[in-house]
Amino acid sequence: MFDMVGMRSGRVLLLVLMLLIIFVPAAAVAQLAGEQVQYNYNLNIDQVLNCYGISNDEKLVLINVTGNIAVTNPLVIMGSDAGILEKNSFYAYTGIHPLKEELIMGDGITSYNGNPLSYYDLILIGGPMHNDMTRRFTEQGLLHCEGTSIKMPGLVIEVGLQPNGRRVIVIGDVSGYAYHKKDLPLNGILPETLAPAAAIATGMGLGAIGAFLGGTGAVITLKRTARRYLSGFLNAHAAEAATETGTAFASRSLAREVLVLLACAILLGATFVIADRLSLQPDLIALYLVMGGLAMIVHDLGHRMVARKLDVDGENRFWGTGTIIMLLTSGLYGMAFAQPGRYAFADPDDLDIRDKGFIMMAGPAVSMLFAILFLPFALIGGVAGQVAVAGFTMNLMTAIYNLMPFEPMDGKIIYEWSRTFWMITFVPLALFFILMTLFFV
Repeated sequence: MFDMVGMRSGRVLLLVLMLLIIFVPAAAVAQLAGEQVQYNYNLNIDQVLNCYGISNDEKLVLINVTGNIAVTNPLVIMGSDAGILEKNSFYAYTGIHPLKEELIMGDGITSYNGNPLSYYDLILIGGPMHNDMTRRFTEQGLLHCEGTSIKMPGLVIEVGLQPNGRRVIVIGDVSGYAYHKKDLPLNGILPETLAPAAAIATGMGLGAIGAFLGGTGAVITLKRTARRYLSGFLNAHAAEAATETGTAFASRSLAREVLVLLACAILLGATFVIADRLSLQPDLIALYLVMGGLAMIVHDLGHRMVARKLDVDGENRFWGTGTIIMLLTSGLYGMAFAQPGRYAFADPDDLDIRDKGFIMMAGPAVSMLFAILFLPFALIGGVAGQVAVAGFTMNLMTAIYNLMPFEPMDGKIIYEWSRTFWMITFVPLALFFILMTLFFV
C-alpha cells in the first residue's frame, strides 16, 4: 500500500515539474516580448568633449547638463545629415564606452523591437539641421536650442524630457544649428554668416564709388571752388599769421591734428559699439574708444616716422565718406569696415612716387605689427582677451582698408608705386581677413 502511495506521489511531483519546465520559460519569453531587459549606459561629458576635440568652454553650449548623464535602455539616433566629423567623434566615444551596435539607427525610425520610441532614452546625434528627430522634438518644444552664436568648431549638448519622463539627449556640432549672433536689419534676407563678407564688399564698393565720384567734373569744380574760398580766407589772414611765431603756428596745426585724431578714435570706437550691438556699458565703451584711439595713432605714427626721415610734410585728415561707410556697415551688417581718417601730403606733386610709396606703406605695416602683437593674447579669454580681440580686430581692419587701391587710401599710391608689392601685401591679407570673418567672427 505504501508503495502505491509513493508511486502516485512521485507521478504527481513529476507532473508538476514538467508543468513548471513548460510554462515558466513560456511566461518569461512572453514578458520579454513585451519589454526589454533594462540596459544602462553612461555619457561621460569630459570624454565626449575629448572625442569631439572641444577643450574651450567658449566653444561649448550645455543645456540642462549638470554632470555625467546616465541613461536607461538607450537608443542612439544618428542624423541622416550628420557630418563625417560628427559621426566619427561619437563612434570614437563608443570605442571607449562600448554600445551595442544594434542600438544605433537612423533618424527615420518610428519604433524599435515592437516598442514605441518613448519607451527608450534617446541619444540624438546632430542638431535640428542634421537630425530630423532633433528637429521634430525642437518643434514640439521638448528641446529648446534652435541656434547658436558659436562657429565651428563647437558643440551643443542638451538634455530634454519626453512627455513620459524619458530622456532626450542631443549631441551635435554647431554646424547643425542655425547661426545667430546679432539682431541685424537684414536677418532673414541675408544669411547671418555672410554678413561680415557683405560688410567687406559694401565697404570696398562704396569706397571705390566715392573715389570715382570724387574725380568727376562736378565734384572737382566744387572742390576747386571750396579751395578758392579757402585761399581767399587764408590770404585775408596772412598778415596775422605772419606775425605769429613758428612755434605758435605749429602748435595750432598740432592742435588741429590732435582734434582730428580724437574725433576719428571716437568714431572708430562708436562704430564698433554699434556693430557689436552693445548696451551702454561704460567699461566696454571705454575699451573700444581706447583701442580705436590706439589703432589710429599707431597708424598715423607709421606714416610720420618715415615721412620725417624723408623730410616730407603731411597730416592726418578727417574722411567723411569713410565715416558714412563705417556707420552703414556697422549698422547693417554688424561689422565696421572703413576708416574715418586718412593721411595726406602737404605738397604731393613735389614728391617722388617711390618716397610717397614708402611713406604710405609705413602706416599699414605698423597697424599689422600691432595686430600681430595683440593676436596671442586674444586667445586667452577673460578681460585681457577681450582687450586683445578689440586691438587685433581694429588694427587689422585699419591695415586692410588703408591698403584699398582707391583715393584717398594709402593703397592707391602704393599700387601706383609698385603693383607687385601691393598685390603680395594686400591680397593675402584680404583673403585672411575674409576667411577669419566667415569662420570665426
